[in-house]
Amino acid sequence: MIHPKLRNIVEFLSEGIELKYYNQVCDEQLKFIFVGDKFCQLLGLSRKEIINKDLRELDSPISKLSDKYLELHLPVLKGDVNKAEYLTYMHLESGVFIARNNVSPMTDNGSIIGIYIRTKFLNYFNDLFQLKINIQNSNLGDLFILSEDMYQKRDANLDEFAEVVLFFILLGKYDKEIAILCSKIFNKEYSPFNISKFITRKLFATFEVDSRNQLINKALSLNILSRIPSIIFSSTSVAIMAY
Repeated sequence: MIHPKLRNIVEFLSEGIELKYYNQVCDEQLKFIFVGDKFCQLLGLSRKEIINKDLRELDSPISKLSDKYLELHLPVLKGDVNKAEYLTYMHLESGVFIARNNVSPMTDNGSIIGIYIRTKFLNYFNDLFQLKINIQNSNLGDLFILSEDMYQKRDANLDEFAEVVLFFILLGKYDKEIAILCSKIFNKEYSPFNISKFITRKLFATFEVDSRNQLINKALSLNILSRIPSIIFSSTSVAIMAY
């Protein structure tokens, strides 16, 4: 039986704009009791096929992540944490998707009766993640939960901007591409000239090298490419973890 307050919430959401999007509501058993149209499209299932089922019961590519989702959602449902935030990377036949998920409890008189999952798809991270996945030799059908515990810990000699620029260099990005990405991440306009000047004056000096090839070799020897800089995901408090 659906909790009466949850039923009222579902009826309200079903009559509003929420119905058009990716958001979901789950009951105390983590069964879906509300899903938006776009979430149905993403799973390739009808709303009727999804409602009153949990993720493990669905015939969907992302069902393989059900145990990991359970691990992230249960603490919210139990009241151990007041929210969960993470990203999901999906390499499906229809394309590459990166979703930001924010999970919060739904309560009635102080008791948790379900969870509300807000899902929003990111745009400018796609290129970065595609490069990262290519490096990891990901295949069609691979999915990732990107959750807390694998932040890159910043080198004492590098500030946030330096570690991001260096990370993009190691991914094979040109200065023009780095300038565009850094402008979006730091909300400040950077030109290719700014980036080139920063690399030769700051990064070369920091790593005691004289060329970009030497910089790349030295940075790779320090395993800097293993994790994405935390500033990239500062708005979601998550970092990358292959699953």
